[in-house]
Order: sequence, then C-alpha cells, then structure tokens
Amino acid sequence: MFAGGLYFPGSIKGSNPILQPWYIPNTFHPAELLIKKQLQLSHFILVGLLLANLLVYGPAAGFDFVSYDDGQHVYENSHVQDFSFSNLVFFWKQPYQNLYIPLTYNLWSLLAKLSDIFPGESAQALNPHIFHTANVLLHLLSTLVMFLLLKRLTNYDWGSAAGALLFALHPVQAETVAWISELKGALCGFLSLTALWQYILFSKSGPDKKKLHYGLATGAFLLALLSKPPAVVVPLIAGIIGYFLLEKSIRKTVLEMIPWILMVLPLVLITKLSQDDSQIGFLPALWQRFLIAGDAMSFYVAKLVFPANLRIDYGRIPEYVLEDSSIFMTGIIPIILLAAILWKFRNPWLLAPLGIFIVSLAPVLGLLSFMHQNISTVADRYLYLAMLGPALGLAFLFQKIEQKRAMIILAALLLIYGYSSAVQVRTWQDSSTLYTHTLQGNPGSWIAQNNLGMEHFNAGNNVSAVKHLSRAMGVSKNDYNTARSMTNLGMIYGKALQDYETAIRYLSEATALNPVLKEAYINLSTAQSLAGKDSLAAATLEKAVEMIPTDPEVYTELALVYSRLGKMEKSVEFFQKAAHIKNAAAR
Repeated sequence: MFAGGLYFPGSIKGSNPILQPWYIPNTFHPAELLIKKQLQLSHFILVGLLLANLLVYGPAAGFDFVSYDDGQHVYENSHVQDFSFSNLVFFWKQPYQNLYIPLTYNLWSLLAKLSDIFPGESAQALNPHIFHTANVLLHLLSTLVMFLLLKRLTNYDWGSAAGALLFALHPVQAETVAWISELKGALCGFLSLTALWQYILFSKSGPDKKKLHYGLATGAFLLALLSKPPAVVVPLIAGIIGYFLLEKSIRKTVLEMIPWILMVLPLVLITKLSQDDSQIGFLPALWQRFLIAGDAMSFYVAKLVFPANLRIDYGRIPEYVLEDSSIFMTGIIPIILLAAILWKFRNPWLLAPLGIFIVSLAPVLGLLSFMHQNISTVADRYLYLAMLGPALGLAFLFQKIEQKRAMIILAALLLIYGYSSAVQVRTWQDSSTLYTHTLQGNPGSWIAQNNLGMEHFNAGNNVSAVKHLSRAMGVSKNDYNTARSMTNLGMIYGKALQDYETAIRYLSEATALNPVLKEAYINLSTAQSLAGKDSLAAATLEKAVEMIPTDPEVYTELALVYSRLGKMEKSVEFFQKAAHIKNAAAR
C-alpha cells in the first residue's frame, strides 16, 4: 500500500502508523526514487559538461582580436562600435558584408556597448575579452541543449553525455568557439539546437503543451536564420528526426515543417542576391560540383576520426581539388558508400545521424558556390551544427555498452579531445600566432601569407611585409586573391616606401585582375596623386564609379581629386552623389 509517497507496512496486526511512526520509513515509491536518481545523474552530468567546457575553452576569454575578419565585423565597423537605434536597425534593412545576419550584428553591437563599461586596453579600443566570453558562453549553452536533446531521443544519460561531450570537445569546434567573427556560427548553432530540442518536446508532449513547444521551436528557428544562413537546413534535420526517430509519417512531418520552410525562402533569396558570383574565382561545372562535394565529405570524415593539423586554411579550392588525380577516389567513394548504405541498411539509428551530418553540411559542400571557396571549400567551423549527427550516433552506440565501460570511454574522450581542443584553442590567441600556425601546416596558405604580411606592415616591418605578400601572390590560385595581395603590396610601396611607380604598377594590375575591387582603385588613385598625376587619378576613379556604382567612398574620393584639380562643379556633383547613396542606405 502506498499513500503520499510513504510506505505503511500492514504485516503487523493492529498496528497504527500514526501512533507508531517508527514503522514508517521515509522511503519513496520505487518509480519516484528512480526518477530522483535520474534527475541527480542528469544534474551531475550537466555540471560536468559545464566544467569541461570552461576548462578547455575558458582561456579563450583572455585572447585578443585577430585580423582575420574581426576588423570588418567588429573593431573597425562603425555601425557596431557606435551603439544607437539607427545602427541597430541598419543591419535589418539590407545585407552587410555579403551576409544578412542582423541578429548577430546586433549582439556584437550590445557587446561593444558593454565595452564602454569594461573598456579595453585603450580608451578607444573595444574589449576583446567580452566578445570571446560571449562565444564561450554560447558554446556552453549549446552543449547543455545538446545533452537535453539527446536525452529526449535516447532516454539514456550516459549515452547523451557521451554525445554532448563529443560535440563540446571535438577539436574542430575550437574555430567556432575561439574566433570572435564566428559568433554568428555559435549563435546560430545554439538557436538551431534549441529549435530542434523544442521540436522533439513538441512531438512528445501532451496536447496542453504542444502549442507552447512548437511556438518556442519556431521562434528559435527564426532567430537562427537571422544569425547565419546555414540555419536553412534545420527543417530538414527536424524532418529526419521526426521520420526516423519519432516515427512520424512523411505527410505529418512535412505538414509540421511547412511554416519553417516558408520562413526559409526569403532568407535564401536575400543571401543569394547579396553574394555576387563575380567575386568567386572559379565556378565549376555541375558535374564537377558533385566531385567537389564528395571530396569535402571525405575530408570531414577524416577530420572527425583524426582531428590533426587543424588550421584556418586547408587550401582545398575547387581548382586544386579538380586538378588532383585522387579526386576520383575522394570524390566518388563517399557517393558510392552513401548509395550502398541507403540500399543495404534500414536502421534508423544509423540513417538519422548520417542524414543529419550530410544535410547540415549540404550548403557548404560545393554543390552551390560560395565566397569562402576562394580560400577553401572546407573549414572546421562548417562542422559545428553537423556534429549533431556524430553526437547522436555515439549516444545510440553507448546504449550497447555496459555502464562501467561507458564511463571509462567518457573519461578517455574527455582527456583526448579535451587536451587536443585546448591546444587548438591557443592558436587563436592573436593574429601572428594564428597565421604562423597555419603556415606550419600549410605553407601554401594564401590567406596566412597575405595577412601575416599585413601584420608585419602594421608593426613597421616593411621588408618582411613585402616578403610575405610576394609569397602570397606566388601561392595564390585565383585572380581574386592575387588582386588583393597586389593591392596590399601597392599600398605598402606607395604609403610606406614612397615608391609610387612600383605602387602604380601593382595596383593597376590588381584592377585588371579584379575590376570590382574598391581598395585597388582607391589606393591606385592615391599613388597617382602622390606622383603628381591627379588627372590619371580622376580617370581611375571614374572607372571605379562605373564598375562599383553603389559605393559612396569611391564617389567621395573622386570628389576630392576633382577638388584638387580645381574642378569644383564636378567635385560638388560627386560629393552630392556620395551623400545621396549614404542617405538612401540609412533610410
């Protein structure tokens, strides 16, 4: 007999439990005791995951900005640094830096405002520690959500802990956590995982809570879309979970996903319109893209199994991949294996993790061209959300392992991945360390040679700067990157070395290689003016206006040149055009 959770023994004849309390041990119903133990174990695991994250990624909070995109996104971005309502709204009006990620930019703006309270080393500098801390906290939250998500699917604490630990500490995650510019990926990942977790709760909850969980899932998904475009895959991931693991019909799953798909369509259109294919060095044919995608998948699987020699630039641009004869192995074998798995196996706990992994990577496998392919088709950060697939597979695998062995394997994962990730994180402590580490693994890295050259230039070491930028030109595999290095070289020869003729030569060639590179035109016109050739400078900027008609900076530079030439009417005309473009963008 049970009453109020207390056990009242009835074997003693005539006993009165009220008069004889020593016969009433404070014992829970077995089911309640089991639930209590499970909750205690879950809390223990959550605390352990939190501590593991802080131990491995906590040092990143003390790192500096790096010149690899952090400037254009944060510390040189006036719309982020100057916190105001108009600047917050600015990012919602149009794409910025070829991306429509207004929520991420608004979060950066809030963090910049927080720098006013906790400033950086100088009065004008943003505090990088605040931005790094935000990345670490977002990854920590994603890890906790990952555990809760996996537990809802597997109902097994240790397996869920193993999957969450794999997600948290695998070394490929270091790039997203330690790179300020990839806050967009960390934020998108957290919101996407939250949306999937809430979708699972919606599927498993009673009628009274279904609307709440579906509303939370939809809201989180919308915010994920506004954080980074790859969130478009979340409806497909939810569909895979719904069909394979929650045993829903295809029809029911599709109906549940229709509102999400409708939300995706405008974001896809905005992203596509904001990225000009003319900025991509090489556009492979359709059949070649399947080989590139297969090669990228081979690369990612290899990095999952052997996460060694991780870096920001693997140099696997489409041209390089297609020229390598091994493409017919790395590009075709994954496609054949996938077809064989789909033909042979029907186990949902195999197909679901595999499907999630592939779908999560689909936008960046190379089937569709994207800007980063000028540097490399593959990147560690692209695996962030895709790690849900391996995490889910590991959680299922742990259900087949005895608990003591499971704990030993967990400890081994913690030590191996934790140590490797901690080492990888430290390569992000500053720009020079990052680029030097990249060159150790990939001496032919254009981005590392180019950016390290600019680091030396900013430090006043012009000789070393010219050396690295010349090497960058030598290792560049497309005109787009070559033009950028030529622009940097031309700027150094003109601004620092005052060798205007050499500067003009490099910058002229840069504009020929990339006719829409604004910096090349502006630096070329500056070198021409310093060489006493204002008329040539005006002609250069007239060409720039023709090629880049929507950039106010080009019109402003042209107005200044005409002012020096004494052509005030033309100067005023172009100042007015620059102001008109700025005002139109602000509206």
